[in-house]
Amino acid sequence: MIGREINGFKIIDSLGSGAFGHTYKVQKGSEIYAMKILKPEAMSSEILSEGYKRFQREIRSLQKVQSDYVVEYYESGVWVDKAIDHYFIVMEFVEGMDFAQFLKLHRKTFIKDENMMQGILSQILQGLYDIHNLNIIHRDLKPANIYITDEDKVKLLDFGLVKMLDYSTVTTKGKIVGTPLFMSPEMIEGKTIDYRSDLYSFGVVLYFIFTQEYPFQGENVFVLLNNIVKQQPARISDKFPGISNALENIILKLLEKQPYLRPFKDALELRQVMLDVPLLQADIPLYTIKDKSFSQKKYFIRLLHTEKNELKRFLNSGGIVDGIEYPANYLPQYKNQISDIKTSNIPFFFDPSTNRLAYSKFSETQGLVNLPYVYDRYNRITPRHLSSIKDIQKYVSDVLTWQLKWETDILVSPFHYSQNLSDEWLSVDLKLIEECFEFKEKHGIKKELFSGVCIDIEDLTDEENRLELINRYSKKLPDGFIFYVNNIHEKTTNIAQLYAYIDMLIKFKKLKRPLIAARVGTLGLGLVELGVDSFSSGIASLSSFSEQTLLSDRQLGYDMERKYYIKDLLLTLKAGLTSEILQRFPEYRCSCKFCQNEYQLDKINKNAKAHFLQVRSDEMKMINDNRNKPFVYLAKSAKSSLDKIKKKGILLPPYNHIDSWIDVFSEFAR
Repeated sequence: MIGREINGFKIIDSLGSGAFGHTYKVQKGSEIYAMKILKPEAMSSEILSEGYKRFQREIRSLQKVQSDYVVEYYESGVWVDKAIDHYFIVMEFVEGMDFAQFLKLHRKTFIKDENMMQGILSQILQGLYDIHNLNIIHRDLKPANIYITDEDKVKLLDFGLVKMLDYSTVTTKGKIVGTPLFMSPEMIEGKTIDYRSDLYSFGVVLYFIFTQEYPFQGENVFVLLNNIVKQQPARISDKFPGISNALENIILKLLEKQPYLRPFKDALELRQVMLDVPLLQADIPLYTIKDKSFSQKKYFIRLLHTEKNELKRFLNSGGIVDGIEYPANYLPQYKNQISDIKTSNIPFFFDPSTNRLAYSKFSETQGLVNLPYVYDRYNRITPRHLSSIKDIQKYVSDVLTWQLKWETDILVSPFHYSQNLSDEWLSVDLKLIEECFEFKEKHGIKKELFSGVCIDIEDLTDEENRLELINRYSKKLPDGFIFYVNNIHEKTTNIAQLYAYIDMLIKFKKLKRPLIAARVGTLGLGLVELGVDSFSSGIASLSSFSEQTLLSDRQLGYDMERKYYIKDLLLTLKAGLTSEILQRFPEYRCSCKFCQNEYQLDKINKNAKAHFLQVRSDEMKMINDNRNKPFVYLAKSAKSSLDKIKKKGILLPPYNHIDSWIDVFSEFAR
């Protein structure tokens, strides 16, 4: 074709070929142009049936677009070659490269330069607006049709041409040609389209910029088109953590299946929104982050609905409680208990119990079924239910609004159990944290937001995984963290898991946020000594978190046999066994105002919970006053005492976890 002349235009170079035709660099006189010659087989049946006049009429309407950001169409014609009509368009020639080439060469620099991104993306949207303003839809927006000049100016190519083409030609033996990857669902389904179809395609372009992937793919064109219409895209932040939450939400909204859910009245409004929001996560050095750690170490009681009178007895005696962790599913049935807590000015936060909703067992607990963020009482929640931004924002709104209704002191983001770092739930939970901050800002809420971290410890016995977990949760830094870690509890004997757990907490402390180690029992005394801010457990109970027993195979009700905490043994034992030990070993009797050295079974049963609260309160005061003995010393002393009791023939439960404590805490002490 080089050297051939068509209607006075001399072809001097080939610029490329696509699914619908070939583009050439042409010259007429001293002027340089671009000419696109369309493949005859690519023309729509309407154009073919009405002939060149219809084609010319369509091009004339496109020629009305006058914009600095859109390639100008100069003229059209028909070239007859071997008795076959070839329609062509002559357009402005632009020096530079298409956006696909630009990204191949400059993507690493581009996605780090917010000013450059805003400059180019805003020009694309201005060009779209100028096209739409004349009631023209581009219909084929993709990187190959966005030209970047040598001066970083944008020119949109091939706008409006797809209307004259036959899309049945976009595949060859089921092979994807490329353009379908950017098609909107309504275009695929043959519905009437408007400017919002182009905004969808722009969303695909944005997705590709940050991930180097398409939001929807398929092994053949039929699977691809089905996925575009029916599937939800993977989150961009999973593939490019540096993207801002605001921009990720914009992209997810642009990729909504229904046009009315793409909430921008035109490309100009979208342009302004994108100029007003950060495109990238702010990189804040740790040394500039305000330290929000608790001013003193705290113990939070995980309160049961049956313990109202026990708590009241302790408080009436002058006892002091640092705070309370309250399960969401107890409300509204036990709302009087919350009223008492607030009357006593005790800070409290909710375990929103969202992790339990991912297991079918939730349906057996009426308090869970009745929560306002349970949308289907017959089916467990899965990551798929939170794949759209609309569903995510509703879930966040319902969970936080419920907590605000009960006047919690600390908000807790919805969280779910993740088996490992590749678990879909981890990705969902990180997105939920970001949306919680959006909710707070939108409603002017000042309460602090803590993130629940619920994960299996085994995956974290690899230090690289611990570092990766911290990196993910520090992307949008919450005001604090609450850890529910599977297989970590008061009697953990696996020293690798215990070491990994403590090391993880110490690393998280570098983020200068308060940490609450949930459901760890007396182990928490050692954790706060190493710098962890606080821990929680029940009142002489609920000292472990287990995915199997608490979530997937949870028993109805609680086996809450009375237990008594013997401080010198660092153990909580059944009341009958406690009575036997205290009778034979008076040196372990408690002289607190509730026990007064009593050891009879009825007294132990009566005083066990108030005694526990008093002793735990005293232990925490000693720690905060720096009068406590080192945890390793306490563990060694407890081990010696237990050995002595065992030698006297008293049948004790296994206590080899104390050896694990001594081993691991000694390592950290070094």
